[in-house]
Amino acid sequence: MARAGALRVVNAVLEDRTITHVIVNNKNGLAAYKAKCFIDCTGDADLIKLVGASYQSGNHNRVNQPVSLRFDMAGIDFERFHAYMRSLGNDQYKYFAMNTPGMKDIIRKAYENGVLTEHDACYFQAFGIPGRPDGMNFNCPELTTKENVVDAEFMTQKQLEGKKAIMRLRKFLRDYIPGFENAYITSIAQLVGFRESRRIEAEYMLTIEDVLTYRKFPDGIAASHYPIDVHGVDDVSLGLKYQHDVPVDEQYWEVPFRVMIPKTLDNVLTAGRCAGMDFRAQSAARIQPTCRSMGEAAGIAAAMAVKNEAVRFNEIDDTAVHREIRLPDKF
Repeated sequence: MARAGALRVVNAVLEDRTITHVIVNNKNGLAAYKAKCFIDCTGDADLIKLVGASYQSGNHNRVNQPVSLRFDMAGIDFERFHAYMRSLGNDQYKYFAMNTPGMKDIIRKAYENGVLTEHDACYFQAFGIPGRPDGMNFNCPELTTKENVVDAEFMTQKQLEGKKAIMRLRKFLRDYIPGFENAYITSIAQLVGFRESRRIEAEYMLTIEDVLTYRKFPDGIAASHYPIDVHGVDDVSLGLKYQHDVPVDEQYWEVPFRVMIPKTLDNVLTAGRCAGMDFRAQSAARIQPTCRSMGEAAGIAAAMAVKNEAVRFNEIDDTAVHREIRLPDKF
């Protein structure tokens, strides 16, 4: 159930615990699609919300992680940029951020000179782009947040704020960072980027303890070593410690298939950042490789359910999904 401009889910037909149809709006107007099962990969659990199934959102104060509006620049002289990075004590060639040696002082100076705002100076990160020898991608500006970041008015406001912030960052880079004198913006993200919005209440909720102890599951469908990555001032990841006595080759955690099964729905799976996880565990599981693995597992499970004429996902053999993920050549 991808969220796209040409097709948007606007309603659904629910009979007891089963969704029979989804109502979409496209170029032809409204249309109904019937299926034996459905997969919600909207990232925001839109289908789950439409049918009134339970979900969680935000931290202990219901505030979501900050949003960002990413952008790209090209025309960068990386030889001059790299020489400057080395002068600061940093050997990274195409990466710099707040924690790069010397960068905090430079960003603070730009703030004191009125080039950047106080919030602009709170988070900064940029990466090189494979195949783009003169380009970088910026994981900023990071914008303020609130409860329910998927609110349409809030998203519009952040688009405006984000574009203004990008113009300030462009000036900062050109004026303060050698190698960026002739750099220019090549693209700005079409949508504000969400790190976390809604998370379903699932048959199993992945917890921060599962991540910190590198827990494995019989129905594991994704494995990751990505750390807790909570953005924002209210960083609830501070002070967390991983289990130290786990062998190095076992220092990864798994996502169980059950996090994709909504508690109150039979024929629906939810894959991606909106699967069943607590706030802090979700910050580690929301990255693209893990979300793609969940999507693959959801597709395999849906095919199994339809083939076996049993579309109650909590009744299928979830370890069979695990085995297919581990042995893709047999699927």
